[in-house]
Amino acid sequence: MKLLPMLKGGSAAIEEQQARLIELQGTINNLDTQAIQDSNDAWTELGKAFDGLWNQLAVMLAPVFEFVGKLLTDIVAAVTQVIDLFNNWNTGTDKLTASMNQQTQAQEAAIIAQKKQAEAEKEAAKAREALEKRGVQLAESYGIR
Repeated sequence: MKLLPMLKGGSAAIEEQQARLIELQGTINNLDTQAIQDSNDAWTELGKAFDGLWNQLAVMLAPVFEFVGKLLTDIVAAVTQVIDLFNNWNTGTDKLTASMNQQTQAQEAAIIAQKKQAEAEKEAAKAREALEKRGVQLAESYGIR
């Protein structure tokens, strides 16, 4: 109902509108209003906590992601050297010697890559443990068990 026609209708129109609102929406008291506000505050706080958790995860895992990216780059470079080795295998003695040197370098690169991968796995395990510990701490701080 529009405001002006309702006012023109007098107290009967206002009472009718009030009854219609109660019929459609029900009534809430101050305790209900406070409960709704408390609930909204709790959800807002939970959202902030999750934002903080995601930010901490991003910071914590950034070095691991950087390390893995560099490791994969080294592996691709080693594989490229191995492919070059096979492409140049039968092109003469000088090239054979050079190719053997490349193979040695590729094997060394592969060994280094394996060591880096093992280090990355250890770092990832440490990051997972730290993340789990922070998750438990966060859950405990909110009384979640």
